[in-house]
Amino acid sequence: MTYLMKKVTQFAAVVCVLGFASVQALASDVDTLTQKLESIRDLSGTFTQKIHDDTNTLVEQTTGEFKLKRPGYFMWQTLPPYEQLIVSNTQNLYVYEPDLEQVTVYAADKISQTPAGILTSKSASIAAFFNVTMSKNADQESFKLTYKSQDNQDFTWLDIVFEKNKLTQLSILDKLNQTTSVVFSNLDNTVVLTPSMFDFSPPKGVDIINN
Repeated sequence: MTYLMKKVTQFAAVVCVLGFASVQALASDVDTLTQKLESIRDLSGTFTQKIHDDTNTLVEQTTGEFKLKRPGYFMWQTLPPYEQLIVSNTQNLYVYEPDLEQVTVYAADKISQTPAGILTSKSASIAAFFNVTMSKNADQESFKLTYKSQDNQDFTWLDIVFEKNKLTQLSILDKLNQTTSVVFSNLDNTVVLTPSMFDFSPPKGVDIINN
């Protein structure tokens, strides 16, 4: 689960302009990030994901599409040749791997401290579990998250980058010193998504593994 979610997510969000600049200026870094994430409702888009090893050598590059609905709904589909479908709703998290003809089912709360969970679950968990440090460069704001506790960490750090109040990139350093970078594109925050769009029924004949 830990390895899976480190590669996952690698998902995405568009943030609306917050009209209260004076309030935001006084907010802590975690409050500022929370405000941005809480502005997300329904969102869809595409992504390019790259994984580099500890020598900065590219070991994998994938593309795909995603949908998210806050709170608690997420779909992440990686296109061939590394095909995979990840669907999360308020009950379960499903990971479908067509090449293996296998679906792994997790309880939905397993996603809460992963990158996907940070974007889709209640934002209060960010302050509870993570230290947040914000840096600014021109129109860019970057938020680096590290765990407050050394126990049960899913990653070493997570970096969320916004440009002109739109989330453009997400990077993760895992425990193997691999860096996963996700660049988002074609983002649409006007799309209307319903919970039923995140229902998943395993294809006939596949193995189902419950965790």
